[in-house]
Amino acid sequence: MIRLLFLVGLFILLGCKHQEARRPVAQTQTDRFEKSIERNKQRYADEVKAIQSIIDDLPNSTFKPSESGFWYSVIYNPKKNNYHPQFGDNINFDLSISYLNGLLIYPEQSTANQSYVMDQEALFKGLREGLKLMTEGQKVEFLIPSQLAYGYYGDGDLIGPNVPLRCTVLLKSITQNKN
Repeated sequence: MIRLLFLVGLFILLGCKHQEARRPVAQTQTDRFEKSIERNKQRYADEVKAIQSIIDDLPNSTFKPSESGFWYSVIYNPKKNNYHPQFGDNINFDLSISYLNGLLIYPEQSTANQSYVMDQEALFKGLREGLKLMTEGQKVEFLIPSQLAYGYYGDGDLIGPNVPLRCTVLLKSITQNKN
């Protein structure tokens, strides 16, 4: 019994050794946010440089910057009318998505006949804003930075995170919302 008490006492004495707390790494939440902001600014600058390089390599195309932050060039314009899709309009379009270098991700055959109700369904921001600039029958090419495409997460399938896109869209029809 004495041995047992001696062992228990010995474990208690050895187990009570004072441990010093580890010091936190000297990095504040603000530092991490600032670094993240700088990384994103640099990524955007690199993407704009790549997009500008593509625009320079296509002298026959006239790309215009949009207010939203992407570039677009009208490939075909039938001049049927000047009506642009508005909130609630139902539109039908064909779409092909590729990397900036032109390598196809989603060919038109797999994304043809897209139906979309303007601003009431999920669609990445660059394409949603681009469709608002189009008229019925127009075919337009868009160069979209990653922050306006699928951003940090990608599409969960073929488009990875932070991938700028090149999209060609043919707006086939606009059915106006009568409400």
